[in-house]
Amino acid sequence: MKFPILVFALPVALLLMACASSPKSGLSGDEADIDETIDEMFAAFSRGDVEAFTDPISETVIYQEDGQPDVRGKNGFTQIASGFILASSKGKVTPLRKVIHGNQAVIELFYEGVHDQGELYGLKPTGREIAFGWALWLVFDDDGEIVQMKVFYDPDLLEDQLS
Repeated sequence: MKFPILVFALPVALLLMACASSPKSGLSGDEADIDETIDEMFAAFSRGDVEAFTDPISETVIYQEDGQPDVRGKNGFTQIASGFILASSKGKVTPLRKVIHGNQAVIELFYEGVHDQGELYGLKPTGREIAFGWALWLVFDDDGEIVQMKVFYDPDLLEDQLS
């Protein structure tokens, strides 16, 4: 028996609690910049603009996804991101909730699209609708670039929708 909600919800809840552990009355200047960067990134994702989506990514970024080897460097991350962005003509990512503290952010997101343009996880376009929730943890450097990313989602849910 699968527990997709627990697989997704538990890591998200822990991340949101970790970033929100210090009380704050509002976003500092750097936190406001991070908030704006996140909004700009996912607007670019939804427009299909790979270059703008990956613009704030550091050349030395470390991208982590459960069950996959770490990807190091902007080029490797761009390859992963562009595959997902370009696989759907109607792909849209909506940030649902953001917790920003210092140089870190945790974002709860929702993706919806149609797998109709390019390969996704080795599958040729299926024409199927895809919709799933996911979470992303980001660490920014002093220049406002993303130096570490970790994504949390239920791969079984995505696989079920594509097959």
